Amino acid sequence: MLAVVTFALYGQVRGHDFLIYDDLALVAENPDVVGGASLEGALRAFAAPSFDNWHPLTTISLQLSASLFGPEPAGYLLSNALLHTLAAVVLFFALARMTGSVWASGFVAAVFAWHPMHVESVAWASERKDALSGFFFALTLYAYARYAQGPRSLGRYLAVLLCVAAGLLSKPMLVTLPLVLLLLDYWPLGRLRRDPALRMPDAGLLGRAVVEKLPLLAIAAAVAVVTLVVQRSTGATVSAELIPFGQRVMNALDSYVVYVAKSFWPSGLSPFYPHPQADQSAWWAAASGAALAATTAGAAWLAAARPYLLVGWLWYLGMLVPVIGLVQVGNQARADRYMYLPMIGLSIAVAWGVPALLGRRRWSRAALAAGASAAVAALALCAWFQVGYWANSIAVFERATALVPHSFIAQNALGQAFLREDRFDEAEAAFERAVRTNARSAEPRVGLGDLRLEQERFEDAIDEFRRALGLDPDHAHARTHLGLALLGAGRFREARPEFERALELYAKSGLLRPRGAVCHFGLARVFAERDQSSDVIAHYEQGLALDPGNGAAHLELGLVLVDRGRGREARAHLERAVALGQTSPDLHAGLGVLSEREGRFPEAIRSYGMALQLRPGWPSTSNNLAWILATCEEQRLRRPEQAVALAEEAASQTGREPAVLDTLAAAYASAGRFDDAVRAASEAAALAAARGDEALSATIRERLALYRADQPYVQTSAVGS
Repeated sequence: MLAVVTFALYGQVRGHDFLIYDDLALVAENPDVVGGASLEGALRAFAAPSFDNWHPLTTISLQLSASLFGPEPAGYLLSNALLHTLAAVVLFFALARMTGSVWASGFVAAVFAWHPMHVESVAWASERKDALSGFFFALTLYAYARYAQGPRSLGRYLAVLLCVAAGLLSKPMLVTLPLVLLLLDYWPLGRLRRDPALRMPDAGLLGRAVVEKLPLLAIAAAVAVVTLVVQRSTGATVSAELIPFGQRVMNALDSYVVYVAKSFWPSGLSPFYPHPQADQSAWWAAASGAALAATTAGAAWLAAARPYLLVGWLWYLGMLVPVIGLVQVGNQARADRYMYLPMIGLSIAVAWGVPALLGRRRWSRAALAAGASAAVAALALCAWFQVGYWANSIAVFERATALVPHSFIAQNALGQAFLREDRFDEAEAAFERAVRTNARSAEPRVGLGDLRLEQERFEDAIDEFRRALGLDPDHAHARTHLGLALLGAGRFREARPEFERALELYAKSGLLRPRGAVCHFGLARVFAERDQSSDVIAHYEQGLALDPGNGAAHLELGLVLVDRGRGREARAHLERAVALGQTSPDLHAGLGVLSEREGRFPEAIRSYGMALQLRPGWPSTSNNLAWILATCEEQRLRRPEQAVALAEEAASQTGREPAVLDTLAAAYASAGRFDDAVRAASEAAALAAARGDEALSATIRERLALYRADQPYVQTSAVGS
């Protein structure tokens, strides 16, 4: 029942979309993910941070989802749902094994599986780290139960060690997991007290249990250090100047109380709760601290008779420490997803504490069953509706702005969601509300700049990005898109330093891949304007090293290489562009040029034909196709009348260019119209000579001699006109 109801509850995510908040950067547009599973990708997952964090096993699992299910969000989200379901089932078996209480364990597992605060961890694709770490957390509990309840062996201990390591590599928040295992030693495993009537653990048993956890603590400490270094290097941690330590402590005390309240009454759940910073009451924080201290003291006082109260409460307090905000990451006060595993502690206290409170009265068993069933059913119903709020970015952030109207981050995210759907008026309104809510933040200004850039109002976009940079000079995205706006406005010289500065910022923050690719592609366009093809090629290659799945860049680089005569490399990039879904007249024309040069005339005809379908009447491509159809050495491929029509159209659009008139003459000759061929070739030779192109003029005169002898010109090499 637990498995079926849980997966059915989350089955609706199969119709959900990726969210603009993290999902695009971490999953849908992350080259380390969309390329699928590979040894190189796995090694990169361990070697480099994933934006503002380090969770290599989560990245590898996302790569597997990409390989198995492709680019659609359903595969990622249903994988989250499956992991969450498995975690709930394994948690049930682990607790039942340790405690011997099936129904209490089932209640804890059901609360974990169906609580609406946990929807965020499952219905948000980029929160795979929660679902995956939750699965390994539950596996750790089960493996530890097998080890602790004996017979203890090295193999069983190594299984625990492996599960702990896997959980930490999925999400570093599990650094407190060894301490949770120590709590379980106290209760229900009873490994720390020789006499169950004693409140305090035996010092000798406690010492041995701590020594037993040292290898686990060492792994946790190593992961904690790596995570802190990564978060500081990427700028994810907030400095004490922005949020002083005193404000962090007050918010932490408040959050502990709020989390408990929302666990029992989960209303008003939002994907983002803005940090109150200075808008906090010291009296409320003091009252919250006093309540927490009193609860802790009460649980400790009752520990001898009711050890599960102390274990559950300390589980809750301890597991929240890494994310309670003393080390501030981001601008949120708290997050529902942070309760994914800490809430298990509260559930344990309730699941064993309430039956003890009711005692063994005749009616208590029925009342307990009815109350527990009603509670988990209500949670499941609320979770069902909560999952629906995560259907897409607009639904998520309309809900968030309704719940927290003063959150400029939610308003800005809603603007980005509208912008992605080309709902420009609604996007502008959302961004402007965000600006009014927090005029000191650069983000809404960047959003307005992105909107103007999408509307091709380049000068307005430039103004908005400059305002954003006035608020945050190190905003790499603003600098990148300022460069793009300057390119759109034709101000190439000004664009170059913006892209170069953005690359420095991305490199410093560890976010060079893939965001730096846009800068390299922009620099390629800057150098293309100056006809510096070597620099153009170099920047396209550097950009594709960061974002190899960018089909448009493969296309542009391929066309540059076509012009440089580097056919083999050009074909590789153009064919890669096709594989990535690119289709454009330039792409097919480029492939046509390559095929013609290589003497692969059927392929050249096919490619030129596709280019002309997409851009009818394109003079250069019409000319190239006409040349093959008129002069190809393979007679079966020649189409004289079609060649004449194409060449005449090209000549009419180009103002009598010598090379085009040369093609027209060859087409007339192929069709047997030698007098027309002589006139066209004579004009072409004269125009070429007048322009100082004696080589072309001489070549045309050679063909002119054939036409005067009533002979068509037939190309005998792979090189076209």
